[in-house]
Amino acid sequence: RFTQAHELGHILLGHTRDGPAEEQEANRFAGELLMPAPVLAALGSRGGRLRAREIAEWFFVSVSAASAQLARLRRDGGVWDADARALVRRCADWIEAALTDPPVTV
Repeated sequence: RFTQAHELGHILLGHTRDGPAEEQEANRFAGELLMPAPVLAALGSRGGRLRAREIAEWFFVSVSAASAQLARLRRDGGVWDADARALVRRCADWIEAALTDPPVTV
């Protein structure tokens, strides 16, 4: 899923070359598409410390993709503009359900 989202990012971002900056942008796009920072921040603020393995299970991504998104979230301090707050409001029921019934680790 992450690889597909990454490649979609290249297309939607209009990348015409394959350099380090483009790879970073495509990774960021994929991370935000699959694991939106505002939703992760809301989960973290309401449910305690986030762990990459839990994020991977909740969002159906690899642990390495979840770790990278967590690192970006911690580095950037989250995203809380009007669009981010609206996204969290739309996901409120899902966030509550995730906190009430966390994923089962197998």
